[in-house]
Amino acid sequence: MIRCCALFLLLCIGCSSLGQTATFSPLGVLIKPADKVEAPAEILAAIPKKVTVRLVKLTRLSSDGESVVIYDRGDQNYEPHTHIAVIRNGKRVADFSIIKLFEKQGVGDTYEFFLAAQFTTPDKQNAFIAAFRNIGDGSGTLFVLLINRQGQYIVSWHKAASQAQFRVRKDGGYQLWDSDEGDDCVWCAHHYEVSDYIWKNDTLFRRLHHDTKDALDPSQFSETPIEIEDESSKSAP
Repeated sequence: MIRCCALFLLLCIGCSSLGQTATFSPLGVLIKPADKVEAPAEILAAIPKKVTVRLVKLTRLSSDGESVVIYDRGDQNYEPHTHIAVIRNGKRVADFSIIKLFEKQGVGDTYEFFLAAQFTTPDKQNAFIAAFRNIGDGSGTLFVLLINRQGQYIVSWHKAASQAQFRVRKDGGYQLWDSDEGDDCVWCAHHYEVSDYIWKNDTLFRRLHHDTKDALDPSQFSETPIEIEDESSKSAP
């Protein structure tokens, strides 16, 4: 998970209608994908046919605004093949495959959308971050951060983690909490690596990191993969 030092105004995009459901068992956590979203006709016209839409959100990554759309091209129960698209003026101006983004890590095909939020970076730029959790035991967490740079929408930062949480702190920092599973007991208590990041040149750079002294319950992090520490903001599954 991430921490980044900065001063900013926080804006959060709630996704309470799209939350995944989880069934706990001795073998782990079985994740059920978020419900399908009925997207407007203009959104459907801009994305591929026969997809399952998971999120449609108005954002302000550019001065005129746009819609961020998260959709699945594959089998929602096994390999969703999730994409993040940006729709502006009725056109799909950017489209990112989760599988391709995390190709080097060899993950992404079994990950489903979980939570999203928008916040403002230290240089007064709005950013959109989405969290994805793997279908199955639910331990894997992926983060993808989008910005608009000089008129183009780009993935500014992405990270694969385990039972993780991205935290935007009210003191102006970003923090990433990432589990060190360490053994075969996936949902037992684990030590966490806590990383502090700074915002620089339109992305996040890790500055400091440390391991927790005690083992922690991973569910307190994985069930809220994005946390906004601000009284006026909220992020919902």
